[in-house]
Amino acid sequence: MPQAILFDLDETLIDRTRSIVSYAAHFRRDFTDHLAPTAVSTIATAILTADDRGYRPREELFGELLQSLPWQTPPEVWRLHTHWETWFPASSVARTGLKETLTALHAQGIRLGVVTTGWYGASSLKLSSCRFAPICPPS
Repeated sequence: MPQAILFDLDETLIDRTRSIVSYAAHFRRDFTDHLAPTAVSTIATAILTADDRGYRPREELFGELLQSLPWQTPPEVWRLHTHWETWFPASSVARTGLKETLTALHAQGIRLGVVTTGWYGASSLKLSSCRFAPICPPS
């Protein structure tokens, strides 16, 4: 039995697709005055297409959103960037069954850790929004 397991954050612990769908609701709410009436699912699809599973540079992502969404008055790129940095980490959704899996591993005495190449602040917000801390308290 392993003594410890390290998990990647994005696309392992966090379901990026479901997180983007969650984020799209914040996006529509906050940019509703700039957009023509648009469904959250349309916004989510545009973000998923432009995002390239998190590998696309943010400035390119925002540039594509400015082109692909039905803007009445497009916002500045910096507003999209600030919105993303504020709301996307807070919109993180854990993988289905993850809480039960981590709880079972922790109960067996296996130490758990997270590794990521992401920015510390955003990664902390993602973990917090998924409520990982109560599952695996520091030992």
